[in-house]
Amino acid sequence: MLQLLVSILPAAVAFLLASFVFSSLIEREKRASLISGAFFVCLIAFWLWTESEWRAGRQLPLVLLGILSLGGLFAFFFPFPRKTVIQTLHGTGNSVVRVDERDVIFSRTDLVRGTSEYEEYYRRRPELKEVDDSLPSVSELGVPGQEMYSPHVSPLTTSASDFLESNLTFVDGPVANKGEELAPQWTSQLVKLAARRLGAEAVGIGPLEPGFVYSHVGRGPEPHGSEIKPSHPWVVCFAVQMDYDIVRGAPSPWNTVETHSCYAQVSRIGVILAAWLRSMGYASRAHIPGSNYQILLPPLAALCGLGEMGRIGIMVSRSFGPRVRLGAVTTAMPLVPDSPQDYGIQDFCMSCLKCANNCPTGAIPTDGPVEIRGVKKWTISAESCYRHWCTLGNDCGICLRVCPFSKPDTLIHDVIRGSVNTTSIGRKIAVMADDLFYGKKPSPVELPSLTKT
Repeated sequence: MLQLLVSILPAAVAFLLASFVFSSLIEREKRASLISGAFFVCLIAFWLWTESEWRAGRQLPLVLLGILSLGGLFAFFFPFPRKTVIQTLHGTGNSVVRVDERDVIFSRTDLVRGTSEYEEYYRRRPELKEVDDSLPSVSELGVPGQEMYSPHVSPLTTSASDFLESNLTFVDGPVANKGEELAPQWTSQLVKLAARRLGAEAVGIGPLEPGFVYSHVGRGPEPHGSEIKPSHPWVVCFAVQMDYDIVRGAPSPWNTVETHSCYAQVSRIGVILAAWLRSMGYASRAHIPGSNYQILLPPLAALCGLGEMGRIGIMVSRSFGPRVRLGAVTTAMPLVPDSPQDYGIQDFCMSCLKCANNCPTGAIPTDGPVEIRGVKKWTISAESCYRHWCTLGNDCGICLRVCPFSKPDTLIHDVIRGSVNTTSIGRKIAVMADDLFYGKKPSPVELPSLTKT
C-alpha cells in the first residue's frame, strides 16, 4: 500500500511532463520539446530505478522521490496567501484624471501641420512639439520604404484600415421606443450570449467608470477637441484572440494584418450589438478600432473581469494573454456588472521581465507600476514604440509573442495558468520555467513560405 501511495506522486509529475512534451511537439516548440523530453526520460529512468530498489528491500529512494514529487506539486498548486492587486484599477486614493484623447500618440501623428487643430494643440502642449517633430514623417504602416514592407501583404493593412474607418457612421444612431421592461439579470445573460454568437471569445459587463472615459475628442467622427461626456451607465467589453501561429512570427507584415483582421471582427460585433440594443429602446454606442474610441478599453475590460493590466500597458487576459483585441459598447440598458478578477497576472508581471527585456526599443518599463493620473500602473514609452513601428512598417508585436500568457489555450497551459492564479510560488516557478523551456529571448517562428512575400 505504501509503495502505491508514494508511486502515485511521481506518476502525477510524469503525466504533467508527458503532457507538456506532447503539447510542445504539437506547437513545434523545439527547445521546449527537447528539454521537457529530457526531464521526462530522466524522471522515468529514476522512477524505475527506485522501484527496483524497493523490490530489493531498499525503500528510501522511492520514498524520497515521492516526497520530492509531493513538494513540487504542493508548491505549484497549493493556494498560498497572496496580495490582491484589483485595487490598482481604482487608483491609489487620489482622484483619477481623465485622459485627453488629443494626447494619445495616434491623435498627435494625425495632426496636419498648418491646420488650426495643429496650431492649437501645440500652443497648449508645447512640451510635446519637439518629441513629435522627431517622429517619422510617414506615420502610416505598410508603405514603401519601410524595413519590412511587402508589396503583396502590406497593402492589406491599408485596405483593412479603410474598411474600419468606413464603419464609423454606424457606431451610433436613433433609438427606438422602449418596449417592455426587462430584468437586468436576464438582459445581461442575453447580451453576453449575443456577443459570443457574433464571435466574441470573452465578454464581460461593468460600470462605465468616468475616469476611463476620454475627456476630449482626438480622433473620430466628432469635432476635434470637443468635450466627451459619459452618457451611458454600463459598458459591455469583449475580446477576440489573435492567431497564435501568426503572432509567433512577429514582427512581420502578417502580424499587422492579423491585428486588423481582429479589429474588423470586434468592429462588426460592436456595431451590431449597439444597433440591436438601440432597436430595443436603449441608447448605445459602439467603440470600435480606428478613430472612434471615446473610452479606454484596457482598464474597462479589466473591470469587466476579462483580465488584468500588464507590464506592457494593455490588458492581459487569462486564457490568451495580451494576444487579444478589444471592442466595447456603452449602453443605457440595465445590466448586472461582473467583478474584476485577480488572476495573478500583475503579480506575475512583477517577477517576469520578458516583454521588457525583449523590446528592441526599451519602451517597456522594468520597474514596478507607478501612479499616473491617479491610477497605479505600468506605462510604456508610446513614442519609442510608435517610432519603431514606422521604421518596420508593421506593429512589431514582439511583446505579445514573448509573453508567457500568450501560449495557446491548451490543457497543459491551462494547468500552468491555474497555478499562476492560485499560488505566488507557482508564479515564480512559472517565470523560471518559461525562461528554461522557451529561452529568455525566444526567436520568432518562421512563417510558411507563402506568408514571406
